[in-house]
Amino acid sequence: MNTFIVAKQLTLRLLGKKKTWVLLFIVPSLLLSLIMGLLHFEVSGTPTIPYVDQDHSIWSEALLDSLAQSFQLVELKDAKAIEALVTERKHKAAFYIPAGYGEMIQKQASPKLRIVSLGINEAAITLQLAAEQASREWLRVAAQLEQEQAVTSDKIQAGLQRYLAFKPSFEVKEQAAKVSPNLRTAMGIFMIFILYNALNAVIVMKEDKQNMLMSRVYAAPVRAWEIAAGYYIGIVIYGTIQLIIVLLITRGIMGIPMGIGAIEQFVMLELFLCAGISIGCMLGSLIASAAHFSNMGFAFIFPASMIGGCFWPIEMMKPYMQQLSNAVPQRWALDGIELLAAGNSLSSIWLHLVVLCLFTLFFLCLGSVVLQPSAKESLR
Repeated sequence: MNTFIVAKQLTLRLLGKKKTWVLLFIVPSLLLSLIMGLLHFEVSGTPTIPYVDQDHSIWSEALLDSLAQSFQLVELKDAKAIEALVTERKHKAAFYIPAGYGEMIQKQASPKLRIVSLGINEAAITLQLAAEQASREWLRVAAQLEQEQAVTSDKIQAGLQRYLAFKPSFEVKEQAAKVSPNLRTAMGIFMIFILYNALNAVIVMKEDKQNMLMSRVYAAPVRAWEIAAGYYIGIVIYGTIQLIIVLLITRGIMGIPMGIGAIEQFVMLELFLCAGISIGCMLGSLIASAAHFSNMGFAFIFPASMIGGCFWPIEMMKPYMQQLSNAVPQRWALDGIELLAAGNSLSSIWLHLVVLCLFTLFFLCLGSVVLQPSAKESLR
């Protein structure tokens, strides 16, 4: 009972600050809405692909008709123009149909299309696979027509129509929920606010110890573990209120699509919150003065967030940095959120949940001295 009284008083003190509502509730909600809403680009649309047809044969026209089912094709006359469009990042991919494409099909030789792209991207890979598949189909049609005498353009056209008429068609339905390219960045920035929230609450605890408030409570008939548990539970409740308010504003009021279930998202962020509070306690035990802690503690947030992939994908970092990122809870929480957004369940990402719980226990054991009401804090 004493534990919940201490937790209640601490929570009310933390929520009573006007700065808290602005920095920890309103600002994160606006940032999440901005990243997931205004900067959200739909990735499920039909890609626009420019091309140059240097062959102008029946086979190249059949190839274009086949590719038009999956892409929005734009014909250009100048081969250098499509390279400029891709180089300037106006299109993700483009292609040439070389002269002699139809002749190679007739001769049963595998034709090669030139795909232009900057690096490896989904549009370029899909385009290449679709073009190669269509070319293999035209080779089969050409092999059947080769058995007939005097193969003319009309017979080729008729053979293509017969093949397409009996070719099985498939309707691929995309998943309604895709992993938004901005989900990791949005959740990573929100986690920075969660850590800021946790460290801010730890500062209040350290100030209470410096001002002998914990000692006065300890002088009453209250056990030390009840005071420690009350402070910790109070911070967890305070952070949980932050999570609920921000998620209600972004998901409920603003209707921002997160691509992940509300319960699953809350569970992952709540576990990260507990880990963040434990990290704050650990840093508080290393830095005695509350004034120094407010400077050095917050300076710890951004390097750890960068290593954990809050601002960019983990794959962009060097291999040794990717290994180092496993030592921060941000990496595990963000990876778990992305897996949930991809359609996985909480039970399938049990390893991420267990690791976040271990982070909480490990850092809390290291920083348990901050929660001890009998331990004195330095005033400098």
